[in-house]
Amino acid sequence: MRTLHISILDKKANYASRDGDIVCGNSDYVIEFSFDAEWEAYEQKTARFIVNGQYKNVDFTGTTCPVPIITNATVVQVGVYAGDLSTTTPAIIACQKSILC
Repeated sequence: MRTLHISILDKKANYASRDGDIVCGNSDYVIEFSFDAEWEAYEQKTARFIVNGQYKNVDFTGTTCPVPIITNATVVQVGVYAGDLSTTTPAIIACQKSILC
């Protein structure tokens, strides 16, 4: 498993680019979110992954979320929302196309 880190502070999501790019077509990525105190009230959260104008939602609890398989992309935007309604800006993660793209 490869862990990517996104911090959430004041509703803004920031990707720790030191973690590197996502290589498309792989299923072994997870995101570890670091939430500020505002998010303590929400056990259930949803991560939204936007790729090429389409999105996939992934429900999760805690701070770790699996990354859905990304295909044929150069960038993915990742944000979180929960409750009624708290939401973040998107963090931007670069992607590299794999041989399967």
